[in-house]
Amino acid sequence: MTNLSTLIGFGAGGSGSGSLPAIVTDVPTLVDSDSSYFRGSAYNQQGSPTYQAFHQLSTDGVFGGLFDPYYSAGGGVVGCGFYVNPATGSLGSLNTSSAVWNPGNAAIFSTCHHGACGMMVMNVGHNNNSSYSTNKGWVYAYSFSSTGVPQTGAQAAAPQEAWPHSNGDLAMGMDNATSGTLYGRRSTYNSNNSRYYHSANYATYNGSASYSEWSDISSNTSTNYCTAAAKNSKGDLTPGGMICYYNSSGIQRISPIYGSTAARGSDYDANLLGFASAIRGFHLSNGETLWYYDGKVAIQSSSQLNVPGTTPAGVGLLTLINGTNQLRSCIPTNETDTWICSTSGYGLIKLKIDINDNYKVTILGLYNTLGWLFTQSMNLSGTCLGLVGSNDEYLVYTAVSGGGLASRYVYENPFAS
Repeated sequence: MTNLSTLIGFGAGGSGSGSLPAIVTDVPTLVDSDSSYFRGSAYNQQGSPTYQAFHQLSTDGVFGGLFDPYYSAGGGVVGCGFYVNPATGSLGSLNTSSAVWNPGNAAIFSTCHHGACGMMVMNVGHNNNSSYSTNKGWVYAYSFSSTGVPQTGAQAAAPQEAWPHSNGDLAMGMDNATSGTLYGRRSTYNSNNSRYYHSANYATYNGSASYSEWSDISSNTSTNYCTAAAKNSKGDLTPGGMICYYNSSGIQRISPIYGSTAARGSDYDANLLGFASAIRGFHLSNGETLWYYDGKVAIQSSSQLNVPGTTPAGVGLLTLINGTNQLRSCIPTNETDTWICSTSGYGLIKLKIDINDNYKVTILGLYNTLGWLFTQSMNLSGTCLGLVGSNDEYLVYTAVSGGGLASRYVYENPFAS
């Protein structure tokens, strides 16, 4: 068993301040910081941070997101990105696009899912839009350059009757980081009949968007869950996920999401793994995905799920991870199958999954967040974590206030070797 007192952050006096415990003294060294409005101080209103955040993109040091700042005379969806110098940790300025669509003084985003893959970001949800007087199922997307400059925006019906069942991350796939098509799946239902439909959306790097699937499976309810798996690297283009839904007989089913088009795999009885939003998934370096929920484990290989003969050692530690959004709560390091994850009550942990030892899960370190984020359970609403540098020298934290303001911080990575 792991002796927690030997891990970084569990012992007393973690930063050399006498007898004070590490939960108080763990504060990483600040390298650079900035707080700026997306579109200037006049645009000081914004939709809920739950619906928008920065995301780390595949080029080292680049972050981007979709946001909806507005004021009495204007607003709209904008793409906003920035660059952190991998050699020095210095922050570049915010790069904000013109509005994809300007509805005037109103927030755009409502209940939705958002995420990033390659050099693109996407938001799909019950959003304000250019075609209807009320919120409808709608997709927005933006592509970014290697320096964090927004390139091309897109919007389209998702279709309009595709309403989200919840908020969260998109389960995603992409075929080329800088010139391809981004695909995303989410938890959704048809607002006309309150039934779950198989659904997927796409957006191209050059600025078009639509839906690639909208199929009626005669489900008897709207209830469904979609979980995105954590990426295995910044450049992971096929992290995928898992969708849970009821079929036409009212039986709970699960299907893995895989590949560059976020395709649906084979469907299975939900008893194989579980039927919930809190399923944990990690896309691994060998192309497989480890899934865990409530003591059950499944290994995804492309479109298939299999149960390992022996339960992986330490796999229950994955329940420490907070929230249901692994795409944002667990960020890949440059070490193989190793992540830094936000937890419920324990700050940040560094964990490893060993594909050569029956997917054994090990906590390599812990760093408290109370002394600098003022909570041990990082809020995932409007926030982002990322790693920058050839050896992950810098830890980036961003937060969106809901008032049109973006706060950005670069720290020395407390987990760096």
